[in-house]
Amino acid sequence: MSSIDPNRCPLCGADNHCAVTLKQDPSTCWCHQPDVLIDSDLLAKLPTAARGKACICQHCVTQDAQQKQATGQIKPQPVKLSSDRHMDSFFDAGNS
Repeated sequence: MSSIDPNRCPLCGADNHCAVTLKQDPSTCWCHQPDVLIDSDLLAKLPTAARGKACICQHCVTQDAQQKQATGQIKPQPVKLSSDRHMDSFFDAGNS
């Protein structure tokens, strides 16, 4: 079994630029910006072993949103992350 790298996106393997893993204020993370919404169906794609351990990267979030917009899919349930529970909030959408 491979170990989970908290600095890598569990979906594509790219650097996730997570403020928490960079030891920065979670409220400064890209995922906490006002225009960022992460779809709950994208969170559901996270491998079980990565949940609570590694964040999705901005590229995967943007690509998912663009794909849904291009195909006319309605986002079923966007998740806005709260600064006080940064990494845990990724997995509070019923995906644990």
